[in-house]
Amino acid sequence: DECSPRSIESMKYEVGLYLADWLKRRLAEITRNDCATRHARITEQHGPYAANRSMRFFRACYRTADKRLEEDLPRCPVVAVNFNKERRRQE
Repeated sequence: DECSPRSIESMKYEVGLYLADWLKRRLAEITRNDCATRHARITEQHGPYAANRSMRFFRACYRTADKRLEEDLPRCPVVAVNFNKERRRQE
């Protein structure tokens, strides 16, 4: 599926802001504990919505890589994250 240009820019910005130190790591090296710890830290420092978004973005990238790369990746480590509750916006 194709993402809108705005979605891609938003993803790049937030990944760069919250997960920049992971960009040089191999995906298979990022653990469940890494994800759970980072989610908790982002929640504390930047709020629940930012934390949830960053993990959703990472999960999307991980799953895309898992589909396209020839190597076998372990199960996506975001499974360890307990996402924060979010309220629906009134529209």
